[in-house]
Amino acid sequence: MDSNKPHILVVDDEMGPRESLKMILNPYYTVHVAERGGQAVDFLNKFPVDLVTLDLKMPGFTGINVLEKVKQHDPDIEAIIITGYGSLDTAIEGLRLGAVRLHL
Repeated sequence: MDSNKPHILVVDDEMGPRESLKMILNPYYTVHVAERGGQAVDFLNKFPVDLVTLDLKMPGFTGINVLEKVKQHDPDIEAIIITGYGSLDTAIEGLRLGAVRLHL
């Protein structure tokens, strides 16, 4: 793994968003991908990452479940939840668990 660039883990069960983020971020960061929340947790246990982007709705572990595991593993890892299915409750839960709040 390239240690000169920050490492980002993109977690999304849909190939389009996952690969698009990878392509956009790849020139500036070392980008890793996971299709499922369980894969993301396994990756975190093996390799250091600086940032995790999470889809909210995924089979198995949801984005919130993965965020909990990420913060248990290392509270200093930043997390961004990216979703088309957000609600006020999930936004509050994500912020409570330490997700980054973006103003767009």
